Amino acid sequence: MIVIEVAQPRTVQHDLKKIIHFTENDNYGILKGFVYNYKSREWFRYRKGDGGAATAPSVSDVMGIDPGEFV
Repeated sequence: MIVIEVAQPRTVQHDLKKIIHFTENDNYGILKGFVYNYKSREWFRYRKGDGGAATAPSVSDVMGIDPGEFV
């Protein structure tokens, strides 16, 4: 399962922590999560096992698409 969270600038860090928590604690079967800051158009990606470090690309190898192309 993949989650995409759309966030405003003041909630990006909170939403990213939430994605990391849900992914690492295996509560919902989430393998990858994205947080999108709609104001700055920045993407943050977190994959299960990344050790709490988010990366910038929006490409999803699980879905085989780049969700950034849709916004």
